[in-house]
Amino acid sequence: MDIRINLLPQELKTKRAEKRKQRQIFIGVVMTLVLMFFFYTALLGATAAANSEVEFLRQKHLTLEEQLAQFRQYEERLEQVKSFDEVVTKAVGTPTKWSELLLQIGLQSPLDISLENISIRGNELTLRGVALDHQGVAQWLEILQEIPGIEKAQVQFSNQSTGAMTQFEFRAQIDREAIDNKKDIQ
Repeated sequence: MDIRINLLPQELKTKRAEKRKQRQIFIGVVMTLVLMFFFYTALLGATAAANSEVEFLRQKHLTLEEQLAQFRQYEERLEQVKSFDEVVTKAVGTPTKWSELLLQIGLQSPLDISLENISIRGNELTLRGVALDHQGVAQWLEILQEIPGIEKAQVQFSNQSTGAMTQFEFRAQIDREAIDNKKDIQ
């Protein structure tokens, strides 16, 4: 038989119970604050990661806009060629599909090449422009030789001033049948 006798006065019991209750409340408050701190820290980390991703996407968007601006000049030239095609169709009948050839030239043009002049006289195509260096001119020549409808592409001159861009001129023969018989642009 186990007999327990409590010799503490009632007010000591009440004080201890109050202290125990206060300690439990304090621990609860501290735990809540710790949880809120970790939650807030996690939210800050997620916000920083999201801001970083937004900045990355913004920079990528700006880069793409800059690249798109480079191709707008070719769009404008394509529209000019299409309007010229309409005039030629009225005057001659079925014209050569210059727009497809010029579109291919624009699409295949490397980013370090800037065309300044394109002229066609008879079956001869002349391209003038600037590049960063002679290597870019050589690469552009290789690409030109693979475009359907362009044959015997040759460099007429490639001149680089000290610290400046390389000016170049290409001449090539045009195979009108290859251009007219081309079904779709690759």
